[in-house]
Amino acid sequence: MSTSTTSAATIAPAARPGADRLAELRGRIARVRRRRGLVRAAAGLSRLGIAVVVALAVVFLIDWMFSPGRVMRGLLLLAAFAAVARTYWRRVRPWLQVKESEVDIALAVEKKQGLDSDLVAALEFDRRRDAASGSADLRDAVVDYVADFGRSWDLPLEVPDARVRRRLAWLAAAIMAIGVGAVMRPDVATAFVNRLFLGAAHYPTRTRIESLVIGGRPVDLAAGAAPRVPCMQGRPLLFEAGIGGEEPRIARLRIASAASGATTEVELFEEASAHSTGDDAPKTAAGGQRRFTARLPKLAETVDVQVFAGDAWTDPVRVVAIEPPLVDVSLSATPPAYAGGGTEQPPPGARQVMVLEGSRVGLALVCTNKKLATATLVVAGVEHPLAPGGGAAPTAAWELAAADSPLADLAQSVGFEIRVVDEDGLGADMPLVGSIRVKADAAPRVVADVQTRLVLPTATPKVAWRVADDHAIGAVTIVAERVSQSAGATGEPTTLPVALDAAGQAGWVARERLPLAGTVAVPLAKLGLEVGDQVRLTVRAVDHRGTRPGKAGESEQIILEVTDERGIIAALAESDEQSVQQLDAIIERELTVGGGK
Repeated sequence: MSTSTTSAATIAPAARPGADRLAELRGRIARVRRRRGLVRAAAGLSRLGIAVVVALAVVFLIDWMFSPGRVMRGLLLLAAFAAVARTYWRRVRPWLQVKESEVDIALAVEKKQGLDSDLVAALEFDRRRDAASGSADLRDAVVDYVADFGRSWDLPLEVPDARVRRRLAWLAAAIMAIGVGAVMRPDVATAFVNRLFLGAAHYPTRTRIESLVIGGRPVDLAAGAAPRVPCMQGRPLLFEAGIGGEEPRIARLRIASAASGATTEVELFEEASAHSTGDDAPKTAAGGQRRFTARLPKLAETVDVQVFAGDAWTDPVRVVAIEPPLVDVSLSATPPAYAGGGTEQPPPGARQVMVLEGSRVGLALVCTNKKLATATLVVAGVEHPLAPGGGAAPTAAWELAAADSPLADLAQSVGFEIRVVDEDGLGADMPLVGSIRVKADAAPRVVADVQTRLVLPTATPKVAWRVADDHAIGAVTIVAERVSQSAGATGEPTTLPVALDAAGQAGWVARERLPLAGTVAVPLAKLGLEVGDQVRLTVRAVDHRGTRPGKAGESEQIILEVTDERGIIAALAESDEQSVQQLDAIIERELTVGGGK
């Protein structure tokens, strides 16, 4: 120990016994520890920041110059991340791991002040001043000496090799340069951020491909995932590209087979507008785009498509060739109950059927190769949705709801169309159309006759009638109508019902018991007839058609002449005379024939 330390130890015990004599010095040491820790953190993090900026700059330059795809960009980002991680592990982590203690600072102070471990000893004596070993006076003397002279010591604030200001200056300059570039070219900055997160944005070009439509389906060119467009296999395919900015000298479509990788190129032609000044004037789409199109005669397989126009291009778009839905339609016809009922099953796949008027036609649709999203029946321009029935997809049948079926109780022929959309949003390869012809239910056929056409005003002539129908008879009536010769007018017709033996058929006669025949006596006294009047008799039959009104059929009119007894006797005499003349003519003809022989 030095001489100054010994003399200080001799006078120190009387100065400040028992007090926390090194509190001020300890506080200064703690502040220095914190500051030196901040300096180390700033030194390490500034290194990390510079490494991140450099990595981003390298990634941007490579991405700008070569425009790699998502996979290559992902690998590039992994390489940049690995470089930054290596920098952190080797050059940043050592700075952040240093944790200086109070003794470490004390040793640095002793080295700077040229002390012989007085500070470290004083700190230890002060911390363990209650220990029993050693000379208490000597301990107090060292502590007092350090407390008195420590106020004038310079504590080391600098951290060797930190160079914080220079590193922070470089980092600030780099960040400022990035900020200025982003302000001057926000479109480039936006595209870089999008591509940094593996988006599909491209850096600005003089020519811009602003829209792409494949087979009528718009493609989201800014989508994060690779676009997939389902299209019908075997169908022609139309490509439409909306191009803005500088007009390209040539625009082309690159088509690559997804299976073999074989590529072919098709030129995109700019369409002409009929509304422009000339037939060859360019057609522009919405937003001032110029419209370029190309047509593929047939999509045979799944392909990857890219559009190139000027200095612009699109990422590959996967055009998936999808087999169209194979749909089978089956029809069933249920005649009305009065026609015998039962369900008639047309041949499988038949779309033209003939049914009886009043029949109910059922429709079932089955897709044999995939699931359907929707199925719709269109009749007379009105859409009727079909609902999937039970069963496992994709073979579950789609059926027409019975509640609002337009094919229930058909009264006239109809045509129909079936529209289907599968799970890929595609329809059937060919239109599904058909027709249902309705066979009309004919009106009843009626014949009637009487034995004599001359009647007395109060007579009751008997009318013999016979009724036939295709299916069922509901009612038979006789209509009697008076025609007055004196007044020259026709009276109100009188209807006389004819009782039918319904045989438990709720008032109608089924086809099995047709035709019906009978004789009905018509009381003429109710008509108030006079000699010289006429009576018109008509037998009327109405067929049975379930809940629908039946059709009527009528016999030919029977004209009865109303006369008295003398008129009847005269008619009989005239009839006898005609009979005699006819008999004489027959005899004479027979004799003539016999004489010739």
